[in-house]
Amino acid sequence: MKTKSEDFINKLNYNVFFREFLFANTEFKIDGVGESELADHLVIVDELCFLYQIKERNIKEMNSTDDLSKWFNNKIRNKAVGQIKKSLKNLELFKGRKLKNEKNHQVAIVPPSLDKVILIIIFKLDQDFSASLGYFSSDFGFIHYINQKAYYDICLYLITPSEIYDYFKFRESILVENEKYDDNSISEYSLLGQYLSGNVKVLPDVNSESFVKIFKDDLQSWDISFILKNLEDKIISPRDNVTDYYKIIAEFAKLNRAALREIKKRLRLALHSVIKDIFDKPYRVVVPSSDCGFLILPVQAQLKDSIVEGLLGHCIVSKYELNNKKHVGIGISKEGDFIDILWIFIESESRPDKEIDKKLKENYPFREVKETLLNKYFFDTV
Repeated sequence: MKTKSEDFINKLNYNVFFREFLFANTEFKIDGVGESELADHLVIVDELCFLYQIKERNIKEMNSTDDLSKWFNNKIRNKAVGQIKKSLKNLELFKGRKLKNEKNHQVAIVPPSLDKVILIIIFKLDQDFSASLGYFSSDFGFIHYINQKAYYDICLYLITPSEIYDYFKFRESILVENEKYDDNSISEYSLLGQYLSGNVKVLPDVNSESFVKIFKDDLQSWDISFILKNLEDKIISPRDNVTDYYKIIAEFAKLNRAALREIKKRLRLALHSVIKDIFDKPYRVVVPSSDCGFLILPVQAQLKDSIVEGLLGHCIVSKYELNNKKHVGIGISKEGDFIDILWIFIESESRPDKEIDKKLKENYPFREVKETLLNKYFFDTV
């Protein structure tokens, strides 16, 4: 039976990460070992992977005369650290086996290399306690210790899976390189502020928390959750597998808000053209970090019947021209008062193609793509 803290983290991660990549029930059997639990909670989005152990003081422990430091040493430094080390070993043993995710789909677990896995111990205490920030092992890497309230706030500010992953990688790097993971004088909010500031190479100072206070919430400028709601029913796929759309969701989960902001701008422009029923060229965004391009194709009413061929053709040519490994295509059309959106995902290594080269030379169908350095975060002026 799960504790209240485990239920809380499950519900929180349910809102932050996509359900397709969440695993709250991770019990499995290993031949010769018996039944085991992989972790209290697991998130895997391709190379973004989080393993959680979650601890809270029970009623008996809260009524105990033992001080909090003794509880922390026993339950976190000893028990939880041992459990998460075991979880990391089991993750490798479990590779390729199937678990049921929060969409109730059985999916194969394919974790990244173990050095890319974020190891997190979340603890809940009803009293103030200055805990150390983590534990470092040359065998297992860094294990984060974080208060439940602080984890909640991090998710509240960063929101996207890629940014939360990036934050914990920053947290690990800055604490390990400066050997400060046992320093309980550094607050979580100073670390968060330092990350938001963009100066991720130095330790936080007394001014770092101010970036949290002046952080500007611009969710409306980049939130595209509304367009992803019915994606699984609108994907063009030759296999007709219920999990085919996972690859598209995964590519969006890897984006930070700067990239999402650019995609939303282009979605609005494409939608305007569709509503006005005017011809418009496709809109594109390229994300080098994931080697994926996003193509948004506005389709006039008279061409709606050929939207599948048009979207696939434009994606193939765009992916070839940009030399990306992956492309996500979004086709937008209108029928009466209703807007229809179709999705496609293609993935392959690029090879020279004289026919496509000729098409691009004779009738170039795209806008030019320009490299731009984008700001992730904005702040209110003081």
